[in-house]
Formats: sequence, C-alpha cells, structure tokens
Amino acid sequence: MKIILLILLSSHCFAYDLSVYLKDPNNKVAKDFSIPKELYPNVKFWFDIYTKHDSKVAVIHDTDNLSIVYSAIDTSDVTNKLLNRHTKYALVKKYRKQYLSYYKDALKKLSKGKCSETYCKKVLDSLSKAKIKIPRNRRKRKTLFLMYRGNIRIQTGQKDKIKRGLHNINRYGTPIERIFKAHKAPKELLAIALLESSFNVNAKSKVNATGPWQFMNYIGKHFMNIDRYQDQRKNAFLSTSAALHLLRQNKMILKHWDLAINAYNSGTKNILKGIRYLKKKKGIKNPRVHHIVRLYNSAAYQFAGKNFYSEFLALAHIIAYRQKIYPEEKIFNGNALHAYITKCSLDLNKLLKTIKSSDFKMSIINNHLSKRIRKFPKGTIVFSDVPLTKRRFYKVKYSDFKKYYPKKMYKKVRSYKCSTR
Repeated sequence: MKIILLILLSSHCFAYDLSVYLKDPNNKVAKDFSIPKELYPNVKFWFDIYTKHDSKVAVIHDTDNLSIVYSAIDTSDVTNKLLNRHTKYALVKKYRKQYLSYYKDALKKLSKGKCSETYCKKVLDSLSKAKIKIPRNRRKRKTLFLMYRGNIRIQTGQKDKIKRGLHNINRYGTPIERIFKAHKAPKELLAIALLESSFNVNAKSKVNATGPWQFMNYIGKHFMNIDRYQDQRKNAFLSTSAALHLLRQNKMILKHWDLAINAYNSGTKNILKGIRYLKKKKGIKNPRVHHIVRLYNSAAYQFAGKNFYSEFLALAHIIAYRQKIYPEEKIFNGNALHAYITKCSLDLNKLLKTIKSSDFKMSIINNHLSKRIRKFPKGTIVFSDVPLTKRRFYKVKYSDFKKYYPKKMYKKVRSYKCSTR
C-alpha cells in the first residue's frame, strides 16, 4: 500500500513539474528551436512566468541574471476588493513598490556589511539558489550587492494572459495552419504572435503597433493595405501572412531563425550591428542570439530585445505541449473559411450583415474593413465560410498567400470584369 502511495505521489509531482516540457520529451519542437544551454536559465524564467504565475502575482528578480528570483508576491488581496480598476491599479502599484523597496533596502544593508534581517536572509537565500558566490573582499562585496540593487525588477505573471492567447489562436484554427503550410514556415513561429499580443486582433500598443503580430505602421505598409478603407494589420490571416513574409526575409539576411526572430523585435539593423561587433571585437566567427544576449550592449538592445528570443522559445514549447500545460477546448476546425477578392466595388459591410454563418461572426473575421466606408474598391479582400458568387468574387488559393503580399493580392483580379447579374 505504501509503495503504491509513493508511486502515486511521485507521478502527481512529476505531472506538475511543467519545466519537463522544456526538454521536449516527445520531440514536438523543431531542432532549429532547441534551447541553447546558455539561454536555458532565461527560458526557464519566462516559462515559469507563463505557466506558474498569473497576473495577480509580481515576481521580483534580477534583470541580468534571471536565475536570481527574490520573491513572487501575490496581490490578489488587493485586486479582489470591490474597487474600480483605476483604484485597484494604484493600490497594486503601491503594494509592489513597497515590496521592491524592502529588497532594495536589504541589498543596500548587505553592501555595508552583515545583515540578519528577514529580507537580507531572503536575498542571500535567493543568491545561494542561483549559485552566486559572495566575495569575501569587502570592496568587491559592496560592488556586487549595489549592482544587484540597481538590477532589481518586477515582472507580472502572465499565465492567464497566455491561456487567453491560446484560446484566441484556437478560434482561427485550420486556416492559420494552412497559411503556415503555404509559406512552408515552421509552426513554432506562431509563438511570436502569442508573445506580441496574445494573438489579440484588437491589440494596439502605446506606440500604435497594431494587430496580433503588432506591426508598426511603417513596416506594415510594406506588406499590407493601411488606409481609410482598411487596416490589414488587424486581420488574423492577412497579418499572419505578412509576418511570415517579413520573417522569411529576415532569415534570408541573417541566415538563422534565432537571429531572424530576434530581429522581429529589435530590427534587422540592430542585430547586424551586434553581429559585426561580435565578429570584430570578440572574434566570434558565427555569432548567434545567445552570443549577442551575453556580449553585446547597446542602447537599442536592452532588456526587451535581449529576452525576446528566450520568451519565444518558452512559448514555442508551451504551444507544442499546450494540451498538457493548458488543458483546453478542442481546436476549432474552420475548414470552410476562405479568402475572396472583390471583382467589383461593393458595399461589403452591408454584404457581411446578410451572410448567415453558424461558426463565425463576419464582422470579427473581417475586422480589417472600416465600418465607416460604404463602398470598397475592386481588389478588396474579404473572408467568408459561406461561398460567395464567382461573378463578383475571386476565391483565393492558399498558395497565393506566399506568392503575394496581402496588399498585392488585388493583382489576381486586375484582368477580371465585374458582373452584377
């Protein structure tokens, strides 16, 4: 009986040791995206942020060495109160700032000498777990603790956000997979959209990056139509195709997927600068992301840029093992959904209201179209799972997504005449 109980307990513990999926036990993640040993501590940190801690938890950690985690503070006592969201935000911010000051004060005290206070002990325990050796030399000791004091940071947990993002991806199901297949792109790249916006088609950042792939206006216009008629950055399918075009071009320039993915966040120019620096100053013949993260410092390549690829790897493994990590509803099978290009100028908003679909809300699927425009020009892309007439619409083949940028798809109907019969 005791043996059976021990087996059950051990299997129960193993089931909740989610970091086992970072080792890719079932070989679900392509070799191009295996985790470099130099980045494993960073990937593990972000994996925990995405799978262990929800948005009510604040993790206090070191910015340079993500193995150093001082505490995970639960703010649910504040957020669960019957207060408006502005008051809650202010209280949580104050609560977190208070705890941050405790650890900063502890590090300052440790820099001056021995300290036996509670938070000093917590700091020393965290450094010990991260296998950090404390120098005996007084000056070096002071320098070390003051450095850690300057590096301290708070990261909000994102477990609930990522779970919501996976649900968002599931809503679009098979069509997204088919676009990836048309581009012959690794399925792992979908983790970028999960990282950028939780695949929220309505996402808009403070700097106006828009849509699930968070395209800025300047870059977006290279691939998509962004005008008074539409903003294709908002559309789940068109922005996915545009992102895969951009990523493929990044890879052509940088040769490796890790560099191409990091360039999606930091820009190709910044990554090329890092590569040139490492070749010239450090003598590294074939620099990769883990070299740039460790050895390259630039005002344009700070915490967000240095952690982007580690976050991506954590999410790529989460997507691969999502049924184990986030047991969720079955992925929606939207086989009937297709893209169409108009052969005529049409009142598409009026048309979409008349389409009766049991699976989709047409206004959400076609959220790239402006609701204020009455007539859209010939060559406008619209999505429907209800077949549209050949007289007015050209049905897009999935192979067209690779052949054309979304903004160039109008070329498919350039020679067609509109028929209103």
